[in-house]
Amino acid sequence: MGLCQPFIFNELLTGASGIPGTSPTPDAHAVLLLLLLSLPELPELLGYGDELSGGETEVAPPWGHQMPVSALPMPEAFDMPEADAEPMTDVKPGLGVSRQSFVESFVESFATGTLPLSDAPLAPVKRYVGNEAHRPLLGSTVNSAPVPINLADIHQFKPGVYNAITDVPGIKVGQVTLVQPGADPIQTGITAVVPDMARLTNGQGNLATYGLSAYGDAISGYGEMTGLYGVRTLGVMNAPVIMTNTRAVGRVYSGVGMYYRKHFPGLWRTGLPIVGECWDGRYNTINTLSIEEQDAVEAIESASSGPVLQGRVGAGRGMRSFGLQGGLGSSSRQFEVGGKTYTVGVLVNSNHGQLEYMPQAMRDALTEAIGDVQQLSVQARAKELKPVGQEDGGSIVIVMATDLPMTSDQLALLVARATAGLAMVGSRLSITSGDFAIAFSTAKPVPLEKGAPPIQVQTRLSWDELNTLFDAAVEAVAEAQLNALVAGYGGGRR
Repeated sequence: MGLCQPFIFNELLTGASGIPGTSPTPDAHAVLLLLLLSLPELPELLGYGDELSGGETEVAPPWGHQMPVSALPMPEAFDMPEADAEPMTDVKPGLGVSRQSFVESFVESFATGTLPLSDAPLAPVKRYVGNEAHRPLLGSTVNSAPVPINLADIHQFKPGVYNAITDVPGIKVGQVTLVQPGADPIQTGITAVVPDMARLTNGQGNLATYGLSAYGDAISGYGEMTGLYGVRTLGVMNAPVIMTNTRAVGRVYSGVGMYYRKHFPGLWRTGLPIVGECWDGRYNTINTLSIEEQDAVEAIESASSGPVLQGRVGAGRGMRSFGLQGGLGSSSRQFEVGGKTYTVGVLVNSNHGQLEYMPQAMRDALTEAIGDVQQLSVQARAKELKPVGQEDGGSIVIVMATDLPMTSDQLALLVARATAGLAMVGSRLSITSGDFAIAFSTAKPVPLEKGAPPIQVQTRLSWDELNTLFDAAVEAVAEAQLNALVAGYGGGRR
């Protein structure tokens, strides 16, 4: 029986005051609060035992909203397409509230005198893990790329089969999306770009024993992307590249460690987690800290090749870009070097830019694809949780992959070209913009385990061939940002 049973709780309060039938004094409140918070068994004493210990059940504290869950509005910015809406049979259940947020919520309710508890619970957090589980959100567009923007400027090179980063052999992408409607909505998630090291090494290695030539850098540093110094120091990455919201970086970082411990127990040289963030507080109640370490594990484990979910999913769920519903966007370009076809693929989490700075031709092409962009921008602004200034002070995380043989110093030059792709769409890189890019080559994995050859020979691209790669990459970065907008409004092939 929990302490929050009204008569037990009232007895505690009466006992704390010392006078039957009277309210406790402020000092008594403080003593009782400290007593409760000192108990590690607090959730269990409150009658919420196993639900908060990490099991896969949907839980929510029964205080907070004084209206039925069915009456809580879903923000229109995140309505599901009616024609494609399906029952959430594929949704993997997950925690609606963490132990920490449970205690914080209890303390707030106690301090404000809102106990005894209401019988109307918060809506549970819905967790969508992997491509097929996202079908209730994306309908028939789950396995479709966004309709290409009709713009010759960004189609000098041919895209790959999926027009996505997964056109680079050996690259997989995983997604976890969290959605909870209500007055304090949760609209956030995680996206993981995962090198399939078993495939790239013909079954000889994994992410703990092999790395890839890589380089990462800040374009505008008002933000966070962990692990970049390690990548730049060694010229190698041996970890997934993960995107999430600003407040979730720490938990996702820890979650990558949990993934390594689970899948590679006993292996000592695991990579520094690479976690890039974008702020999704326009549409997500970001300070609820709704993302857990296990979400990062499942984002990595759910990674797959083939079509990439784009738009308002995963880390892109709560994004806004160029005044419109932004989010994840991907693109790829193919080109020839030495008579052989290679691919460069890009995935962005786009949360930046102002519509008036976008070239008119691109605005016209977007209007043709998704509707009047000026009107859509007004609607997107109206759906914000609260007004936010600094329109261009957002952020973008850019992940670039290629199967072309390249060394870290050459990949640094590729990272620098990401800025040209941003400028092509009209980004101004404001002082409060957090823009990061990382590039890696899958051509020749680097052995890292003990006993690896003491002398290792790297393969690199001739300097004369770099411009072709740069041109293709700039196109892919530009189109990936536009694809994020098209997919953000359900613009997938039907």
